Amino acid sequence: MGGKTSKGQSSGDKEGKTNEALQDLTKNKKWVQQMEEYFDAVDLNKNGYLTVEEILQWSDNMKELCSQITQEECENLKKCLKDFYGAAGLLPGKQVTKEEFLEGVSHLSEAELEKKKLGEETLMESLCNAFYKAMDLNDDGKITVNEVKTIMKACNMTEEKAEKWFNLADKNKNGVVETHELTNAEFESWFCPEPEEDNIE
Repeated sequence: MGGKTSKGQSSGDKEGKTNEALQDLTKNKKWVQQMEEYFDAVDLNKNGYLTVEEILQWSDNMKELCSQITQEECENLKKCLKDFYGAAGLLPGKQVTKEEFLEGVSHLSEAELEKKKLGEETLMESLCNAFYKAMDLNDDGKITVNEVKTIMKACNMTEEKAEKWFNLADKNKNGVVETHELTNAEFESWFCPEPEEDNIE
């Protein structure tokens, strides 16, 4: 059920790491670089700020890309976007800098890891499920790389990023993954970065 742990960590290690993971993620250089790239990719007008209004546009983008999406699914996606990014500090009418965004996501990681530990649905899981539902993917619980590309396009991300995300979860390389595996890969990418042992010179 739970997400795969990084590089051979046992789940016991991960548990022990949960309190430690309440550390400041902004001290992890790899994570910072990844999140800065994410910020730059979704900052469409390149003004150095993100707003929740820009993020909510993704719901309308999904409507354009997926003709079968219902108004209810569109509203649910908007709510999940608002909940997730709001918890990271993107509030209505507020412009968020890159530094503020990284700090916000680092704080959000504490609550998300705690929910995961308690077996509760995380905001990340709710958001991913809202995207899958909008694409009518709930029937078989599987997703293809092209469907991931559609989701990423709605979020103003490149096909290359979509393939990278998909490949993280496609362990047997058969071109189809379980949606929960994809969600776990995304969760780990945001909230459980690799420790920086390889930075020791």
